Formats: sequence, C-alpha cells, structure tokens
Amino acid sequence: MYHENIKSTNDDYEEERYTNLSAVMVFLNRNDTENQIDYLKDNTYELCYNKACILIAHENYTEAEKKLKQCEKLCREALEEDEAAEEEIDIELALIKVQLAYVYQKQGRIREAHQIYTATLKLKIEDMALIAAASNNVVCINKDQNLFDSKKKMKAAMNEALVYKLPSRQRKYIALNNAILNYYVNQTEICEKICKNIEDTYPDLMIQILILRALNLIKADKVKEAIELLKNTEREDNRLYLHLCIAQIHLMQVIFFLNFSKLLCILPVICSSIVHNRVYNDVVHTNLDIFSFSIDLISFCKS
Repeated sequence: MYHENIKSTNDDYEEERYTNLSAVMVFLNRNDTENQIDYLKDNTYELCYNKACILIAHENYTEAEKKLKQCEKLCREALEEDEAAEEEIDIELALIKVQLAYVYQKQGRIREAHQIYTATLKLKIEDMALIAAASNNVVCINKDQNLFDSKKKMKAAMNEALVYKLPSRQRKYIALNNAILNYYVNQTEICEKICKNIEDTYPDLMIQILILRALNLIKADKVKEAIELLKNTEREDNRLYLHLCIAQIHLMQVIFFLNFSKLLCILPVICSSIVHNRVYNDVVHTNLDIFSFSIDLISFCKS
C-alpha cells in the first residue's frame, strides 16, 4: 500500500510516507525486504534508524553499525539546531545508542555494549520499553555473574505495564531470560514454575525450556528425572538433539565422579580425559589442579 501511495502521490509528505514504509519493513519477513533495502532513503535520522533496524533484522551488523552512527550524527545535529540541552540530547539519542549496543553485542564487542547499556540506564528515560530492552540485554551479558545486578535489571524488564509496549517476540525472550536467571540463582522451584508458564504461552520455545527444566532437575540432584524428561519429549524433529543432550548428561556424571575420585587421576588415560573435557569447556584452572595433584601423587608413590 505504501509503495503504491509513494508512486502515485506527489506532495510535501513524501518523506513521511518513506518513513512509514521503512518502519513497516522492520517487522516484515526477511525474504520480503531483502531486495528493497538499497532503495530505502536515509537522509533523515528517522529513515536512517529504520534502515539500520532492517539491516539488523538481516543480521548485517557491519552496515547496521554504520547507519546507526550516521543516524546518531543526524539526530544530534537536528537537536543542536534547536538548541537542546546536552542532557536532553542524550535522552533523545538513547534509542539509537541501545540499538548500537545490541549490534556490538551481536559482534562480540561485549565490553562496548555493556558500557552503552549502563550509561543509558543512568539517564532519566521515560520510555519503559527501552529500559526493559537495555536491562534484558545486560542480564544476557552478565550470564551467571553479577547476579544481584541481574535481578534488579530483570525486575525492570518484567514490568507488567510492558505487555502493551513491547512486541510479543521481545516479551518471549525476556521471559526465557527470567527463567534462566532463576536457574542461576538456585531458585529451582520458581524456575520450574516459570518454565511451565512459558511452555503454555510460547510453545515455539519448547526445546529451550525442556533443556532448562532438565538442567534445573540436575541442579536439584534429580538426574534420572532429567533424563526421563528428555526421553519422554522426543519427537522426530528433535530426537538427535535430545539424544546428544542425554549423552552430555551422562558425560557430566562421569566427569563429576572422576573429579571426586582423585586416586584415579594418576592414571594417564583418566587424567587426559578429564583435562580434554575441561579444555573443551574452558575450565583451565581446574586442569592445572588435576595435573598438579597427579604429579604430586605420582612423586609421592615413587618415593
């Protein structure tokens, strides 16, 4: 409809129509917009921002970063022309900055992303949806670290008033992150309750929730129940993946046993197996402990 209006109309509102068109394209299927990105205008910061969002949807983060920086420049210039105060400019730029931080996050530039999110959340922002998005992304960055900070951020992201302010897709992943956070803080019962609620509300997250529920059971020393849960939910489209998850659980049990059976660690094959597993899982300091223990024990046995 917007395409037809733009082609058939010639008046002073062409720019507004292009802005609306690009805003609609942000929410369209990637296949529907792939061949149209290059034709979108970006001479205003609104158009430039929408184009950046479309590029993000296409996972073209390098070009999206360029557009967002161009957008920030255009927006700042417009606000400075209106003689806006610096604090007001920072607040107006917050949306662009948070999108830029997200691009950095997807590029693996975690420190830069975290700095922008943190600085943005210190501003007097009234946009609850923006606060929720930034807070949720900080929780993702924190993972199993800074859990107290994550709990505060998640409280802002889970604000009930956001039901009508955030798209369903964003609310879905915030709910998932809330479940993961409760797993990290050892709230196993709350985690299970949230998982069941997500299963009912967002069935497309079934696999992610299934794995989280299994991990939650393992944390509660219910390994058999975790394996049964995975076995009982097998379907043709996820059978291989769930079998690999079950195999990983068995491997975790073996490594757990070997870690506590230190006399076995002097056997080269056992020691190398543990170290190989821990290198794969990036636990280098424990590898050194195992090597040190093995060497000390072998030396003691020889003396």
